[in-house]
Amino acid sequence: MLRSPSRCLLIFMAPDRASAKLSALLKGWGSITRRASSSIDCSQPLAQVPIHTLCRTGVPFLKATHVHLFSCLGKNSSFPTDMSSACHSIIRLRSINSYNGPQSCKTAGTYLRKIIMMSARCLPPYTVDTDQLGMRVPVTRCRLPFCRLCISRSLTAMPSQNMDIPPENPKPQTAESQPTNAESKAALAKATGNQENAKATVAGSRQADIEEALRNFEALLDRMEACGSADHTLGATCLRLAQLCDSAGVEPAKILSYGQRALRVYKNTRLSWEHVTCLHVIGHAYFNMGNYENTVAHLEQSASILKRLKPNVSEKDVNTLVHARESLLGQAKMSLGRFGEALPHFKKSVKLAEKILEPGNPDLGLAYLEAAQAYKEAKDPDKAICLCIKAVDNHANYYGPKSLQAADIRRFMCLVYFDLREYDNVLLEYEEVRPIFEGLGKFDQVASLDLVAVESLLKLEKFDEAISKLNGFVSTTPETNPVHGSALVLLAKATAIMKDFEGAAKYCKMALQVLEKQQLSIDTGSNLVNLALVFQRQQEIELATSTYRKALEVYKQFSGYEASAAVADIEGQIGFLLLHMEKIEEAVPFLESSVSKKQATHSSNSVELLDVHNHLGVAYSEEGKLDEALKQFEAAESILSKNVTEVDSLTISIYGNLSNMYTVFGRFDEAIACQKLVVDSIKRNPDVDSMVSLEEATKILEDIKREAGKKESVKGREK
Repeated sequence: MLRSPSRCLLIFMAPDRASAKLSALLKGWGSITRRASSSIDCSQPLAQVPIHTLCRTGVPFLKATHVHLFSCLGKNSSFPTDMSSACHSIIRLRSINSYNGPQSCKTAGTYLRKIIMMSARCLPPYTVDTDQLGMRVPVTRCRLPFCRLCISRSLTAMPSQNMDIPPENPKPQTAESQPTNAESKAALAKATGNQENAKATVAGSRQADIEEALRNFEALLDRMEACGSADHTLGATCLRLAQLCDSAGVEPAKILSYGQRALRVYKNTRLSWEHVTCLHVIGHAYFNMGNYENTVAHLEQSASILKRLKPNVSEKDVNTLVHARESLLGQAKMSLGRFGEALPHFKKSVKLAEKILEPGNPDLGLAYLEAAQAYKEAKDPDKAICLCIKAVDNHANYYGPKSLQAADIRRFMCLVYFDLREYDNVLLEYEEVRPIFEGLGKFDQVASLDLVAVESLLKLEKFDEAISKLNGFVSTTPETNPVHGSALVLLAKATAIMKDFEGAAKYCKMALQVLEKQQLSIDTGSNLVNLALVFQRQQEIELATSTYRKALEVYKQFSGYEASAAVADIEGQIGFLLLHMEKIEEAVPFLESSVSKKQATHSSNSVELLDVHNHLGVAYSEEGKLDEALKQFEAAESILSKNVTEVDSLTISIYGNLSNMYTVFGRFDEAIACQKLVVDSIKRNPDVDSMVSLEEATKILEDIKREAGKKESVKGREK
């Protein structure tokens, strides 16, 4: 009979995995220079401004009947300040009374894999550092819709004509001819109004032509069906009708009906260019209906046929269709949350746009912007900002530097600079673009920009200026306005950061009352989540949990990737808080549901699952379900082995938990390999808040080796 080891199991619930990255200062050249020219080398690293993180408060230890507290943190016993679903606690679990015996294990090399630092970590929607506590709503609200470029095609796949009439390139003004601010606003509004009137006139004329052609083709189709025309003629007519309906903005269901009628004909004939085009039109119709899975299926089928076909059309026509298809495939996959799969489509779309479009064509600028949006969503702001610069140069040259089109791109650049943590650049763009929107009467854009600017001021610790702006928003907007609620949440955040706890409590209460009255929307859900963050910082854990529950109910009212991802993340956060409140039985269902939803929303190998796997493993350990706990820690380790990730507290915690669990099950080779990785990671990354010191990690490694030696000695005596 083997003795159980005297060593107890340490379960780590890591601090925010983003904290080390956010507090690191990346070296590079000055960030302001990037704004000067679109000819910048986008492969160069982009500079980051210093991040001033807040001091963390401590955390409570988990308690359970079978758990001994491990007090390595001394008197540090208050609640964590960040909302991160990665926890801070350490618990000590009794070892099981007997070993399961030696089991086949992976080689130590598996666990000693090299961890590569990654500059742009993909973080879950609400995993933030303490200095990021709170407002993500402006970033969400300001996000521009994807630009849909030239995705309606004729039978020869020629692009639909642009309905916009570009204004003449403005002449540069001399210093003497510069108008006053009021005159500038009036002139800008008048010029834009004239442009819009001209565009509306031409667009109306074109729309009338399309509608007339549509009526003629529908009448022709009726006559052809009555006369029993050949299938291929009916197919061509139905396809043309589908394309005309697409150009006329007819409801997608009608486009789909004509497209499917044409497709039934083409399925029974040889592969043809018309077959390729028909699948493209159907894919576009499904996209407009929000059926992204069918969009991807039909567009990929179209691409497959085109590869096997040598169409009797020009190379330009083929490239035009492929450009539109790649753009649409990228958008559809982004809508499904498949960011990694979407990026190659946008890269190809931009490459083809540069090939088939003239350098000054505004559609080229839209292609750059579309790709930039994709890179931003994929958490790669470095590439996004390079594409933004190309897009804004294109639109500024074509429409004018103070045009609405150029301003929209610069508004998006504010969000990308915010993601890059270049808050000074956010404010520079804000100061230049806000007067344009204000002069054009685009007050929604002004409000969203104001909130992003306030967020940047808070990041730069310019609290007085930020609070002054926020008080202005609260006093000038009605309670029903989403900006009013957002401003109150930001005020709560600002006062909490300044340790004005009385003020934070007041604004939290006001914000909660306002948000409960507002109409349900994604913005309301985001504001509730950010308010819960502030409650959490204030150590109002019950209020934080109840606010998360309200946010959860809001997001459940909506469909789509964004809402689904938010539901999964909020459930994981509720489970985390319940776990810390010793409500293990309540926590487990939330954590299990979060794992399931994240696997469906992302994939089973997504880094989004790391923290919730770790939490669920801890919860199962609390319940004494050690087999299930081991499976969760191994699932987290499997994700780490398949993804390039930076070394952070969560990574160290997962390997530490796995090492301890392997020790309990007597799998000492694997335990030693994992613990060596923990020790090496702490040595190489001393700034990471690993919750155990290098000395403690080294001592644990020596303990495991001693236990392994004892086991080998017992085996030798038994022989």
